[in-house]
Amino acid sequence: MTFGKPLALAIAAVTLLPGLYMVLLSASAFADFGAPRSPGNMAIFGSFETMMALHLGTMLLSIAFLVFYVVHAFKNQRLTQDKRVLWVILLFFGSFIAAIVYWANYIWRVPPTEA
Repeated sequence: MTFGKPLALAIAAVTLLPGLYMVLLSASAFADFGAPRSPGNMAIFGSFETMMALHLGTMLLSIAFLVFYVVHAFKNQRLTQDKRVLWVILLFFGSFIAAIVYWANYIWRVPPTEA
């Protein structure tokens, strides 16, 4: 299964979103320490409801992309059966970090065509 460069870049951007969200959530938590504000108002996200909506969206996106990467790993002809199982385990336990490595090796890098 191969993708064009624009689609591969879009997949990479969405793959990086959970990591970006973790950085924003951490920054928000650190910015909230000792900051005067009204109840329910958070420094970066603005409100608890906004943060929870982003959190739920990020979780659903992470699950959707986990399914995408697992299906891609099983359909990838460049992987042996052992490597498929290894990548599925890595994707489950390594989260978006393993997905970035998988993307770089098997989605972005196009295999050389045989002449």
